[in-house]
Amino acid sequence: MKFNSVMKSGLAALMSLSLVACGGSSASTSTGGSATGTAAFKLGGTGPTTGDAAIYGQAVENGAKLAVEAVNAAGKVALEFNFQDDQADGEKASTAYNTLIDWGMQVSIGATTSGA
Repeated sequence: MKFNSVMKSGLAALMSLSLVACGGSSASTSTGGSATGTAAFKLGGTGPTTGDAAIYGQAVENGAKLAVEAVNAAGKVALEFNFQDDQADGEKASTAYNTLIDWGMQVSIGATTSGA
């Protein structure tokens, strides 16, 4: 059951990133492949990257990183990604989310696990 939740979260993140990439304008690109003259969209996510449920959080984090790299390589928009470890614990998830808010997160790809 947890695998389905991870897959749904990962697919939702990839779909969100795809929509952002498709909505780009004709901005010029630098040699790094990211859009120039535009601030990056800050994407964030939380999930367990340590502890008993780490495999789920690591899978979502790695998938999102690949998607961000692909979007940045296309050069239409620039994305920054920050993923915080919540160890599948409710209190740590709240702290992780607040860390992302303090960082300036504009879009959350969601939480990987429920912590239950």
